[in-house]
Amino acid sequence: MKKNNILKLLNLLLFISMLFQAVLIFGHDLFTRDVFMPTHMWNGRVLIILAIIHLILNWSWVTANFLPKKK
Repeated sequence: MKKNNILKLLNLLLFISMLFQAVLIFGHDLFTRDVFMPTHMWNGRVLIILAIIHLILNWSWVTANFLPKKK
């Protein structure tokens, strides 16, 4: 699978996970504590893992735009 295709899928998954996390946070009164806490924790872990993978795949862009250039 090409890097761009992986990033497209990864970006979609990141968006869904962030949206799900926002729904959980702003709608926490709609869920019981037994549902909210484990769901919030597991989605938080998934979100962090996806963000790390996203950063790794885009590391060349990060270095080109944010790290000082060597002369």
